[in-house]
Amino acid sequence: MATPTPSSSAIKGSSAPINAATPQSHHHLGSFTSPAPRSVPSPTTYRTQAGKSPFNAASHQPPSSSTIQNHPTGGSTGSGANRLLGSSPAAAMLESPAAMALSLSNMGGLDGGIGMGISMSGLSALGISASMMGRGDDEERRKRLEAVVALVKTRPGKVSPEGLELLARNCGMEAMLDPPLAPRRNGTRECAIAGATVLVDVKFAKHIVKNVDISFPTSTKVVNEHCESAARVLKENLSLQPGLSTITLTLEKFSKNLERLARLDKLNGPSSAPNFNCFEAIAAVYRSLRKLYEHEKMAAMALFDPQDPDAEDKADREVMCKKSGRPQMNCHGNVGLNLDYWMKQRKVLRRGPRRNPDSANEESRNGPSPDVFTMSIECEHSPPELYTPVRISSAWISEQVEKPGEPDQPGSTVDWLDPPPTYLATQQDMTLGDGSFGKLPSVRFVAKLDPPVLLPLPVATNILSSVGVTLPPDSIQATTFDGMLLHLPGHDPVHAAQALVGPRKIVQSQRPVLGRGADGEEVINTHNNSLFVSKYDYGWLLEEIPFAHPRQLMQIIPILRQYAQLNTLIKDSFASEVTSPYGTATKASVSRQVGTVAVDISLMCTPVPRVSLVFPHNKDGEDTQADTNMASVDALLAGLDLISPISVTMEILPNADITVADQNLYQGDVSMITAEDKKHLEKISKAFDIAGDLGIWVEWVRGFAKST
Repeated sequence: MATPTPSSSAIKGSSAPINAATPQSHHHLGSFTSPAPRSVPSPTTYRTQAGKSPFNAASHQPPSSSTIQNHPTGGSTGSGANRLLGSSPAAAMLESPAAMALSLSNMGGLDGGIGMGISMSGLSALGISASMMGRGDDEERRKRLEAVVALVKTRPGKVSPEGLELLARNCGMEAMLDPPLAPRRNGTRECAIAGATVLVDVKFAKHIVKNVDISFPTSTKVVNEHCESAARVLKENLSLQPGLSTITLTLEKFSKNLERLARLDKLNGPSSAPNFNCFEAIAAVYRSLRKLYEHEKMAAMALFDPQDPDAEDKADREVMCKKSGRPQMNCHGNVGLNLDYWMKQRKVLRRGPRRNPDSANEESRNGPSPDVFTMSIECEHSPPELYTPVRISSAWISEQVEKPGEPDQPGSTVDWLDPPPTYLATQQDMTLGDGSFGKLPSVRFVAKLDPPVLLPLPVATNILSSVGVTLPPDSIQATTFDGMLLHLPGHDPVHAAQALVGPRKIVQSQRPVLGRGADGEEVINTHNNSLFVSKYDYGWLLEEIPFAHPRQLMQIIPILRQYAQLNTLIKDSFASEVTSPYGTATKASVSRQVGTVAVDISLMCTPVPRVSLVFPHNKDGEDTQADTNMASVDALLAGLDLISPISVTMEILPNADITVADQNLYQGDVSMITAEDKKHLEKISKAFDIAGDLGIWVEWVRGFAKST
């Protein structure tokens, strides 16, 4: 009989001893391969040392049950560790934190091992959650999903019947398509959107919006007389503008108006009484403000030449920017009441087709103008115990509009009235058995600024305190006024707090400005602007103002104009994205560039905004250099007469009135100069108001100083 070989004896189950250096083939491991990285030495490296290893004797004994369940890692030597990585499934468990935690929790049962007592509950006590160790739990996955859904909702879909239906339901309104599944054979289809007090009907023809109707069934004439203009604005939101493709037409503009209508409609819902309607409250405020606007516009017309074809536009802007503002219903692409209170470069009239004076809706065709500062008058929820609620009345102002002023205030003032409170009617009599009236509505007026106005924190606090609102302490952040205005890098609260105690930083920019050369020809000067903030102030972005009476807005508007002018001046000179000061046609006609002009600007925001400018004179026959210190050592040694740069400090007062606080053009203090020089200073202030741009004004002053 043939002598069996070692391999055959192994197959037949022979009990002959197996060399420890020979890799064993275990059936329970299958095709297991070592997950150890290639940088770890292979177990075959240590085969020659297997006979000397203390684990060699253990390999000849049958394994115990505890050794099978708990892999012998505790109390092992270096060679045992390598054996673990090469032949034990525990190596695979090292790649998974969760499996590693389970393996460590079982180490307390090892023979001769050390019980570490680490479990999943112990990891949670250490602040390690399941999401940090791999897959998150259901609660965290739900939060992530909600965040994704909220992000998707911010991007409205394309204009379509299905898109309108989904948008309406997201706003909390009812929507119905007719036909419900597909358009008719002629391609027509309707989408009806309904709330408690408002109905919107959109008609499609071959996927194009043909008509939009809006109605307020439960409202009176004071609201429904504006339905036509509101429907026109909504149709413009859903219509394709010339030169654009249908792929770019989205529901973004329409969604803002529908959300506004839905918010007001919910305030008119079942929680309110049948006699309460936010749309009527806003329309009644519009009537009073319009009465005041017409009265002031008539008085402003007397300031202009009746023969001037632009007299009406000038009077309109005078009232909008210096008086009570210009109220408009359904304009600037928005449905509702807007009060325009400021316009950039208000005295610069854009030549073009004459606008229909009794229709502000033509302005809504191009959406809100970036040059107009406006506020949207709306309503919001507020408990009546905390703030004066909405009153539905058109009697906010008397029929005479004005009344004689106080002895210490000569002239006339606006004759404001205080309407009685509006109570929620019930099914029974309005007067209860105890002689008291019904409850007050939980709604208040709010004015939302578009665009928001950046203010110094003390000014914003005073404005909100005047309407009975306080800033929450946790909402105040250490953000500087100039950092927020120009979106400077590191204007977040942490870096801004460091900037308040660190060295002053200078912001620089370069702007091409249109001017005139010595021969009167149009030239382009490059202004190298440098902004120095002498005093850092905390900033606050004012976005909305609650109010109980329109009179409160009239008292706040002058301050808003003051800082709207300051925001515009600094942004146009230093912001990264600014439109060119000249048009394409004018730029093409400019024949040459003269040179560079260094303009040093110092800004102080409180207590009165001040802008100080230092720039060189305009010289004939030579280019202006970029350095205001034009004097050289050679010039000083030669004894040449040096002309100091021009320095002018302007103060921006309430209502954006401009005054010269300091200057070096004329000798003596501002209050002690001659009458002729005073006229020159008034002319400089007027030019600053007309230009509405620091660069343009600098070029004008350089030419004016040269001529005088």
